[in-house]
Amino acid sequence: MKCREFIQSLFEFRRRELGPDAMACCRAHLERCEKCQRELKETERWLSAMKACCKPEKMPAGLEKKLHDLMARCVGSMK
Repeated sequence: MKCREFIQSLFEFRRRELGPDAMACCRAHLERCEKCQRELKETERWLSAMKACCKPEKMPAGLEKKLHDLMARCVGSMK
């Protein structure tokens, strides 16, 4: 698995929505990739901050995909 693939699956990985093989691939990638470990921790931090300051509401349609795309572009530009 490459960083871009992990970042594209990050939200589903967090919610444990991937199949067993994909979850195992993500875990294996995380074990050896410090950059994606940092991305996951940073994502956890800003999601926690958003939950702490915002009313519990459903994420607007399309926002999660936009976040995925933005994160994938950022990771892609780091290589």
